[in-house]
Amino acid sequence: MEPFDITNLLPSWCYRGMGGGGVLKIAELSAQAGLTHPELDDQTTHVVLRFLPSLYIPPRQVTNNLSDSQHAIMQLISDSPRIARRQIVESLGFDLNPVRDDLEKLESLGLIERSGKGRGTVWYLKGAAPA
Repeated sequence: MEPFDITNLLPSWCYRGMGGGGVLKIAELSAQAGLTHPELDDQTTHVVLRFLPSLYIPPRQVTNNLSDSQHAIMQLISDSPRIARRQIVESLGFDLNPVRDDLEKLESLGLIERSGKGRGTVWYLKGAAPA
């Protein structure tokens, strides 16, 4: 069964909680918070209410498996935000060109971002503000 709007399902006396609260109050507060109207999913043994933000974007699944070196680079960037490529090479003991390729791949997957140009370029996790 597809989720549906609970306020159209039951008479008001069925979902008014003590003090006039209940699902209607939840729906009202959700609307005030900018969330979409709660959805009701009626299962055989239980009911599920879903509350999703109005601008909800489901997470993207990374379809590419990361290599061991890419995992190591991600861990290093996570531990040391704003890190230069040269520092990654020195910290991990990798060659410069493969690190460059891995950084470009991680950037194309939307996992990391860069700031600056040339030797001043630093890398950080996507969404982390460069300080």
